[in-house]
Amino acid sequence: MEAEQIRHIHIRVGVLALDYVAPIDQADDVARVLSSCHAALEVSVTIDDDVREGLPPLPCSTLWQ
Repeated sequence: MEAEQIRHIHIRVGVLALDYVAPIDQADDVARVLSSCHAALEVSVTIDDDVREGLPPLPCSTLWQ
């Protein structure tokens, strides 16, 4: 069985910046949904391999399964 790929997801809404870890499928889904938000919200989402110790898991991650 293949290990689940975990990624760092960085979410910026205006001046608010949030960093989490999430399985790649969930991170991709969140990025897709948030990037479809209205442009006035100034939402940007990046996903990368910068998984660091201490980053919290994506809140309510079970909603993205």
